[in-house]
Amino acid sequence: MNKITIATRQSPLAMAQTHQVAAHLQAATGAEIELLTMTTTGDRQTAWSLEKRGG
Repeated sequence: MNKITIATRQSPLAMAQTHQVAAHLQAATGAEIELLTMTTTGDRQTAWSLEKRGG
């Protein structure tokens, strides 16, 4: 059986979207779906503001 790994952020929105995609992929391919959660620099630096940094 094939296995598909999907990397995603751990935010509630990212997880909800990833679960929807995983369900569609599993239904379409029959593959086992694995979710790999990750934390980005932005997730770790919650006090950091892109707007204040000129972005």
